[in-house]
Amino acid sequence: MGDSLEDTDAHAPRDRRRRDTLAARLATALVLVVVVATGAAAGWGYARGRAGLVADARAAQTARARLAADRIERAVRERERLVALWPGLDVSQDLAVDDLDKRLSASLEEMASHFGRGALALAADTAGRVVAASERGWIGRGVHAERWYLPASALPDNGARARSVDGRAPVLAVAAPVRATADGRRLGAIVLLTRWRALVEEAA
Repeated sequence: MGDSLEDTDAHAPRDRRRRDTLAARLATALVLVVVVATGAAAGWGYARGRAGLVADARAAQTARARLAADRIERAVRERERLVALWPGLDVSQDLAVDDLDKRLSASLEEMASHFGRGALALAADTAGRVVAASERGWIGRGVHAERWYLPASALPDNGARARSVDGRAPVLAVAAPVRATADGRRLGAIVLLTRWRALVEEAA
């Protein structure tokens, strides 16, 4: 019996060491599992958060683009509406007498100022000669060679027509015919030009 007690006592520290080593290994393995799981969860959360940020940014940009497009469309429609109304003003009849007292030019200055920077308003006769303009330097110039020029055949009988012209300086041209009050003959056209860059900046 004495021998067996001594053997048991001799093996006890060895068993404890084994248990301690096993416990340390289990603890280490548990820590590794927790670290890996936490890292995976953090990585998944980051990826998901990043994807969410990208999706939110894309949605915000799309919403801004739609808003800008709506504003540009409204700006074009407003120009068409105003240019369609201008030939009906009494002052537009001054096209028939070459705007001798410059009333029509003053009226066109008012129209252009309504749309701000980048707008130019003209009145051309049937020969394509500028009779009145919001910028005096245009008076007397011929516009047949201009890409934005809308000849009489391209204008509606009533209302206005818009034409977008590309190039180094893209412009939007809106024109409407002017007819004599007495006999309905065509006197020329009212034209409003706006640089596209100004339109886009206004919308943005």
